[in-house]
Amino acid sequence: MTDQLPLQLPLIDHVQTDPQIPASPRMMAIVNEALQIEYREAREAREAGPGYHHDEAESFVATTERAIAKAERGMDADWATRAQSVISGICRTHQTFTADDVWEHIEHPREPSALGVVLRRAAKQGDCICTDQYAQSTRPATHRRPLRVWRSLVI
Repeated sequence: MTDQLPLQLPLIDHVQTDPQIPASPRMMAIVNEALQIEYREAREAREAGPGYHHDEAESFVATTERAIAKAERGMDADWATRAQSVISGICRTHQTFTADDVWEHIEHPREPSALGVVLRRAAKQGDCICTDQYAQSTRPATHRRPLRVWRSLVI
């Protein structure tokens, strides 16, 4: 029996064809990994029977936590310490900032999503908090994509 993907696939087509969203191999790997997780969870729900209730919010949180754990495993500890120091310094001198502000002061790691892990750690330590605001990236490699704006809690 051939299982069908329970998800709509236009997201993949949109990511691959929209010139505003660069379809890097890393992005496609992340999207495909998320699709595989959702596919596996939907298959498990079908196999569990009609009484099974799958909470989408719980699934999103679990998927996010797995992605963060993966980034953390691939992160260099020395780099993370340097990044944490840079973020702490930025929090003492800027009311708001984005990842671009951090990238100006630190080299890019082997695992680019590691910066998100370090920013989350800084938030948990009370240095900053993510806002509901976004700003366009100024780095040419990111093609002006939106970046989360973080607010300092120590300034």
